[in-house]
Amino acid sequence: MPGYDYAQGGAYFVTICTYQRDLLFGEVADDAMHRNACGDIVLAEWQRSALIRAEIELDAFVVMPNHVHGIVFLHPAPIAAPPTEPAPGDRVTTTGPVGATGPVVGATGPVGATGPVGATGPVGATGPVGATGPVGATGPVGATGPVGATGPVGAT
Repeated sequence: MPGYDYAQGGAYFVTICTYQRDLLFGEVADDAMHRNACGDIVLAEWQRSALIRAEIELDAFVVMPNHVHGIVFLHPAPIAAPPTEPAPGDRVTTTGPVGATGPVVGATGPVGATGPVGATGPVGATGPVGATGPVGATGPVGATGPVGATGPVGAT
């Protein structure tokens, strides 16, 4: 609703659809929803949300082939003092309340991220996380000889 403050507490009915309504979470057969592995992940993450976010309470939830419906209760957290800038050399840790705009140590990714669930590398990366060699290479990173060679690099 235009002008409504969605940051206030209350019960919210939420619907989230897959991109282009692709059927990613399972299928309906014999008048029943049959979740696939992706649908199981969506359900598990919904349930985990209440464990990692003290300010929410979950109610009914259903996974459909291309969308989810859920009811969530928001319990507003007390207003904290404004953050202060850390001094150079200070160790900084954050807990990341809902609505935080800065990075959170240990965050699992923002809602709407397009990378795979559980990925720890950059979104869109195709090689192993942290690798600096070419994707699919089986030799050591930085080697200049052919992949799979058994002698030292540069040997004839």
